[in-house]
Amino acid sequence: MMAPNLALTATLTETSRPVLTVISPSAHQRLSNTLVTVTGTAGDNWQVTAVWCQIGTNTWWLATTTNHFKNWSAPNLSLTAGTNLINAYALNLGGNDSVTNTVSVVVTNVVATKGAAAQKVVSPTPSARLVMTPRPTVGGRAFSLQITGVAGGSIEVSTNLTSWETLTNFTGTNTTINVCDPAATNFSSRFYRAVGAQN
Repeated sequence: MMAPNLALTATLTETSRPVLTVISPSAHQRLSNTLVTVTGTAGDNWQVTAVWCQIGTNTWWLATTTNHFKNWSAPNLSLTAGTNLINAYALNLGGNDSVTNTVSVVVTNVVATKGAAAQKVVSPTPSARLVMTPRPTVGGRAFSLQITGVAGGSIEVSTNLTSWETLTNFTGTNTTINVCDPAATNFSSRFYRAVGAQN
């Protein structure tokens, strides 16, 4: 029994961690462009105050929401060709963070050609598209680069997807550039990619 005129002060501490799930993109998804919108859900027994996203070891970006991060999105995050790790975590009102969720995705902007197979590849330059023709030509393999808007860069070639050499440079405005790889007939497979010029 407490004596009269005493006050009881209670200090409550938030100890639980919020929970976060990445919905899109899905794990091991193959993407054909270098921009991605990451979406997901987050929850907490009190309130989620922020969701942060990161590509690889780059800068963390604050996601957007309209319902206290129950649903969230981080639009237009930049990826690179190959495997990318997407990291995301939530923070609650008590200052506790969730476990960091990591999703691995692959950007496939390189396509192999074997024999006379027709292939198409979207280049890292959004305004240029590399289109393979379905046939070798006399003296090599022919293909075209379709440019929408203004674009410049180089077309690179590889036999192993590791070492790349410049086949030719390109620049143009709303045009199609025809290219021939005269050495293509010397290999059972060749890989091509269009690389935008670095500013």
